[in-house]
Amino acid sequence: MRDKSIRIQMILLIAALTFFVVFVGGVFYYATTSKYMEIEMQDSNEAMMQNTTASYEIFLENTIDTILLYLNDNSLFLEQEAGGYVARVFSQLRNITAFSDYIVNVYYFDRNLQTIYLSDGISFDYDDFYDSGWVSSLDPEKELYILPARKMPTLTGGEKEIIPIVIQYPFRAAEPMATYIINLDASRFFEHVVSNVENGRDSRFRIADESGMVFISTDRAYHFMNLAEIPHLQAYQDAILSRAQGRFMTEADGQKLLVSYRASPQYNWIYLSELDYARFEANLRQPLYILLAISLALFAVGIASAFVISKRMYRPLEELMGAFSLSRGRNEVDAIREYMSKSVEENAELKAHMEAGRVYMRRQFLCNLLTRNIYQEQEAEEYLAEIGCEREGVFVTVVFELSRYETLVQTIPVNEWAMWEFAFENVAKEIGEQYGQVHYTSMENSRFALVFRFADGTAAQSAEQTVEQAAERITDSLKQHLKFELVAGISGTCGSVLDIHKLYVQSVTAIRLSGLTVGVASYSPYNRNPVQPGISLRQEDALSKWILLGNGEAAVAYLRELYRDFLARHREGGHNGPQFFFFQILSLIMRFLIEFELKESEVLAGVGSYADFCMMLASVPGREENIAHLEASIAALCDSISAKRSAVANSRLSAVSDYIHAHYGEELSLDIIAEQTGVGKTQISRLIKEHFDTSFVNYVNQIRIEKAVALVEQTDSKVYEIAEAVGFHNTHYFIKIFKSFTGQTPGQMKESRRKG
Repeated sequence: MRDKSIRIQMILLIAALTFFVVFVGGVFYYATTSKYMEIEMQDSNEAMMQNTTASYEIFLENTIDTILLYLNDNSLFLEQEAGGYVARVFSQLRNITAFSDYIVNVYYFDRNLQTIYLSDGISFDYDDFYDSGWVSSLDPEKELYILPARKMPTLTGGEKEIIPIVIQYPFRAAEPMATYIINLDASRFFEHVVSNVENGRDSRFRIADESGMVFISTDRAYHFMNLAEIPHLQAYQDAILSRAQGRFMTEADGQKLLVSYRASPQYNWIYLSELDYARFEANLRQPLYILLAISLALFAVGIASAFVISKRMYRPLEELMGAFSLSRGRNEVDAIREYMSKSVEENAELKAHMEAGRVYMRRQFLCNLLTRNIYQEQEAEEYLAEIGCEREGVFVTVVFELSRYETLVQTIPVNEWAMWEFAFENVAKEIGEQYGQVHYTSMENSRFALVFRFADGTAAQSAEQTVEQAAERITDSLKQHLKFELVAGISGTCGSVLDIHKLYVQSVTAIRLSGLTVGVASYSPYNRNPVQPGISLRQEDALSKWILLGNGEAAVAYLRELYRDFLARHREGGHNGPQFFFFQILSLIMRFLIEFELKESEVLAGVGSYADFCMMLASVPGREENIAHLEASIAALCDSISAKRSAVANSRLSAVSDYIHAHYGEELSLDIIAEQTGVGKTQISRLIKEHFDTSFVNYVNQIRIEKAVALVEQTDSKVYEIAEAVGFHNTHYFIKIFKSFTGQTPGQMKESRRKG
């Protein structure tokens, strides 16, 4: 729009302003109205839930009171010795059942006769009753209480969701003679209450017990499921079970739901009400349509008014555009400004781009110059002039190498490694700048380099000693604060920044020839003009990868390829060239020996020790004999690393498995086991998958179910006791997992054992 004529802008601006005012008013109205309606809907939903739950509890209390009145008037126990006792028992149970259409049946347990009577006209000896374990768990010290809801098999087949009401009779007796268990049809009982509450059927109601098990659900979708198993309630389980009162928004099957919950003041239940939020949103659409129509009408009026107003206001500016011979149909003010300041803006933009790119160009150029030396001399001169880098001076390079790079890479998470590199660089630069001008820093895999620049005329020995002091302080500080163990290599000196790649090679060579894993090594004077190393850093890294994988065949084949390439490049090198190659490979082997704590005699094939190997190489015997010894050593090294890694993996797997077998009854998670065994979480999952072809959770459940089967077969413990003993805190979940592993429920397995 800014490129258009000011007249067009004025027209559109007036129209847009009109539309904006109406739109803001509409949004404000919508927001205010929607908030008010939402609060009304929430309050209405909670009030409806309270009315429903209050009616439900009153209905339940009235049913219980009616039964209690009947029992107080009953003289069954006074005539127990008289004839027809059994007939009167069944008659009494049928009368209790007749009190309400929602009483499924009644259990009557005569403690003297140890007999259980059912309102269906059936009686059992206590030992023959299929649910005797449940009856024996009743508390004789309570006169009246309600048990958690449960499923009960019926004589006609299928199951009923019931709420058992326990009444000890006679009342206020020290030792009750009998126990009545009235089983209410939970779902029908609640549905009847909901159907009599205004707007009650617009919401979905659920009732959960104190363990979080839903035993009543008006839509029957989640009967006898735990809150943790219901997707749209999982995240709010703790808040719901806190026995407080509240509400929250959630989503189920792509639909928004408003969920209100409250704890029962009388029973250990939690009531939940779910209201479809889509009804609320539908009620708000109608005002929006009206607002849209008004906005469009005002927009049309605004455009018509703008045409009339802008015609008179635009005429002076149109004449000015003609005087400057500028094209019309675009923003007149911008056209005049562009005409007057075009060259100034172009110069400023060019300068800004050059400044922004200078820092990046400087760093990239010096990185390539230091580690790769990829520039021709003329090209390097042009870069130096472009980025303004100091060329002359006394330069010294120090290269730091992480002694345990592979271990650190495995222990430090990938997302934290950049933070460690940043800390590494900052510490090194801060200390280095106290000893001289730090010209450049870089990180290349396990290596970190600093280039010091001293003023012209500084003695080479003095510069090297200063850098050595800085390197010692840096290695000590990094070991103390970041727990990094480093070896540092100090180069000689040069007088031009174009020669710093030679210093980099000298620093790396100093580390390689020193054999150190921690400390500072200086480039020896007699090696001031070293030959090009036998293999490049890239080639060394490639060979190291095959060794770390334990692939002896591939490592030996790659070593032969490197040796053939080396001989092709050094045909005139005499004996010193191959000897340097051999020592470089030997140094690489020794580094792995130290890192993996391997014995020299097991790896240095046919030689014995590192010293013996060095003497053999120094005596310059046949080249083919030396390369054969190195190939055999590389193969032995790969076998040893592979064997050690397998042993370590087996040891770690054994530690994990032993801990799970010892603590299967406790809470188990990857975090807990990792902390107790020292094995990483990712490695635990990988080891279990590789050795047992299953997941961590299935492996733990398998061990727990094995222990549970033994308890079922060897003890008379109840199901919930066995579940707790093997680490399951939810009995229904335990039964589900038990059946998935054994094909039977614990009760079915107990029954099979009794019959057997």
